[in-house]
Amino acid sequence: MEQFDLSPVSPSGVELSAFRLHGTVSRTRKPVAGQTRRTARDGRRAVANYRLGSAHMRRPIATTVNLVLLAITTGCGHASAALPSVSPTFADVVDVDCSPSGTRASATQLTVQRDGVHIRVQNTSGSSGVYLNYRYGEGMGEGGGQPVGSGTLLVLPLAPGPVQLHCSYDQSTREDRPVSIDLLDPDRSWRTGALAALGCPPPEKSLVDWIYRPGSGSTADAALAALTAQLDEPSPWRHVREGYEAAARQTYVLMRAGQPWATVSVTRSAADSYQASLGSLCSAGRVTAR
Repeated sequence: MEQFDLSPVSPSGVELSAFRLHGTVSRTRKPVAGQTRRTARDGRRAVANYRLGSAHMRRPIATTVNLVLLAITTGCGHASAALPSVSPTFADVVDVDCSPSGTRASATQLTVQRDGVHIRVQNTSGSSGVYLNYRYGEGMGEGGGQPVGSGTLLVLPLAPGPVQLHCSYDQSTREDRPVSIDLLDPDRSWRTGALAALGCPPPEKSLVDWIYRPGSGSTADAALAALTAQLDEPSPWRHVREGYEAAARQTYVLMRAGQPWATVSVTRSAADSYQASLGSLCSAGRVTAR
């Protein structure tokens, strides 16, 4: 009886497992009818064919694995790539039309500029005595109005947040329904809180501005000097960062004995002349005239 040994070898040259195939072939046993006798030569031929097939399979298997890894790596690269963030932008000028059918605005959101809120007004109503009126602040408790005609560009010191606009006609004997606009300030051009920290209300809430004549001059300091010349005692001033940083109207505080006494609004005109008007009294302020 003859022994033969079949030890399969992996494509990398390492044994796939620790098994051995043992077989016996009897030279005296008769084959079953229709069946060919298997010999040791047949076993050696099977081993050779197995090794030849493994060598041919080695390349496509490695190629397939590499392609799969490439696909996974590429997919992960696309998944982890950061998408650029796009911030929405809004117009910094809104067009308002005082029309026969009512007040119409070109946008519901507006980006404020460094000097305030820019509103361009058209009057297509055919009426005269037209005003653009605005309400803003907590409970829409602040407001005002400006006479307008076609092509008027207003720059208003309205705080960021919701604002209501409406046109009125014939000296306010007839008014439109208001339209709402949200004022956005992404660059933080509006500043507030400095007056409150000094114990002073805003200048527009003044009850004493009528007591003193406004001071005028070619510079803000010249206008302030003309105003304070009317007071009964020296009152140096300091600029306060309140409102829009590049607005035509800036806020100052008059000091007495080192304490805030009153606010002053200094307005720059188109001709670069300045006018200083007394505003509101601070917490320790009192009015005495010469």
